[in-house]
Amino acid sequence: MTDVSIHKFPILSTHRVTLRAIAPHDVAEFRALMAIPEVTRYSNWPEAPTDDQANEWTRNLSELFPSGKGCAWVIEDRSSAAFVGAVHFNYFYWEWKVGGIGYETHPNYWGRGLTTEALRAVVAYGHRFLGLNRIEAWTLPGNDASDRVLEKAGFQFEGVFRQKGFFRGAFHDFRHHVECVVVCGRRDARDFRVRLFRKRAAQVLQRQRFAKSPDPVYEQI
Repeated sequence: MTDVSIHKFPILSTHRVTLRAIAPHDVAEFRALMAIPEVTRYSNWPEAPTDDQANEWTRNLSELFPSGKGCAWVIEDRSSAAFVGAVHFNYFYWEWKVGGIGYETHPNYWGRGLTTEALRAVVAYGHRFLGLNRIEAWTLPGNDASDRVLEKAGFQFEGVFRQKGFFRGAFHDFRHHVECVVVCGRRDARDFRVRLFRKRAAQVLQRQRFAKSPDPVYEQI
């Protein structure tokens, strides 16, 4: 199996946002985010998640990177260091070079392009440093705003998977979106210029796990 080893958590920086690891003080921010009906309406979250559910979800996100199963970033406004939301690779299929991505942001930051900016950075990172070819995402029917975010980030609508999900007591169709190197790789290589501030955040190695390190690596996309 060809896999990727990352020695240090990849802190990504764009013009307006910083993408960093989840910290203990973010738990309250995630609880507040999940309590907003507009945020959970088009998701598989419970309609009124409890504090325990929010805590568990935050813990699961924070464990993605150490386990090698995914990677989650907090989206932070660079100008104010305010919590904007999160973007995350929820899973990797290393053999197939596939990753599944998700995101959620506070309504105060909707319509400003910050989610698109964060998503583009993570997609570029996934292609360049994790060796992913296909990055996929799903939305629920009616979530036009999220569809537009994905489109602006270079994703293409792939089709509807009928009744793929079951939550909140009902089956749900999933609208699948995909971004592939063979479709968009050349554009990514032209539009995203990566500068590593300390060391390269990752190297493609023949290993099966992420390696931990307490020291962050900064890069700009």
